[in-house]
Amino acid sequence: MKRLVSYTIGVLILFLFITSDASDLLEKLPQELGINPLVLPIAITSFVFLLGLPGLINSLRVYLGAPKRRERDVSYDQHPLSAAAQAIVDQLTPLGFTRLGETATDLPGHPGQITWYFMSADGTITTEVVSLAMLGKERGIVQFTTVFSDESVLETSYPIGDNLDYPDFYSRKNDESVAAAYEMHRRTAGELQIKHGAPRTVKSMTELLSWAALHRERHVRRKLRPPLMTQLKLSGWFLYTIGYMVVASIIMSQPGETSDAAALVIAVGAVLIIVLGLLVLKGTPILKFKEK
Repeated sequence: MKRLVSYTIGVLILFLFITSDASDLLEKLPQELGINPLVLPIAITSFVFLLGLPGLINSLRVYLGAPKRRERDVSYDQHPLSAAAQAIVDQLTPLGFTRLGETATDLPGHPGQITWYFMSADGTITTEVVSLAMLGKERGIVQFTTVFSDESVLETSYPIGDNLDYPDFYSRKNDESVAAAYEMHRRTAGELQIKHGAPRTVKSMTELLSWAALHRERHVRRKLRPPLMTQLKLSGWFLYTIGYMVVASIIMSQPGETSDAAALVIAVGAVLIIVLGLLVLKGTPILKFKEK
């Protein structure tokens, strides 16, 4: 989330630089230094791109390694809930959920990530709770999961997530409350069991971990794709912008008047920067992974 915010701020700053009089503030400095006026924008854009590059690499590592990554049962350690996770659990308890156990997962950049698991009274809904740093603040995240008799899966997350639909995998997001997410999950599960059969029960960590391994192999990359694609598109936008400014600076540094063709290339390139940037910020699917 921090990386996405950093990229978004960078995009907005660059838009202001290109489309407003903000660039006037930096015009005099290149002239006094005797350098191309696009050197500073190139440097700023490159800095923002490099700022987000480690995060992109980390996300790619998480995505590529997801099917083979395994959780470890560490229920015997009885890890105390963080304040953010406890706030979520306090809302789960009145809904009839009881603690099932906890796991540790080694993620790139986050070794030993703890996840707390809870189950509904009838065992047809398992719930995982994690505590993540979002915008400098610890936030509790909850996900309700139901596995149907044909091994199709429904997940409902609060307060972040994605709405995804595959023939055997459904993901829903609810940003209202834990109770609202739970009710949404129950309602959707009731609709889906007509097609996929009755929900399976999970009442032990052994059963949960057995299913979790299968889930990672089949479905986890589907959930990781949307945020990863956003990062890839933003990175591509920055690379295009940097390349455009490098080419424009080379054209502008040539002696004599700039030809009409060169001026057209510069103008069209600038328009594409704005159009592509707006498409990325709106989440328009410019690129897609091929479903496997």
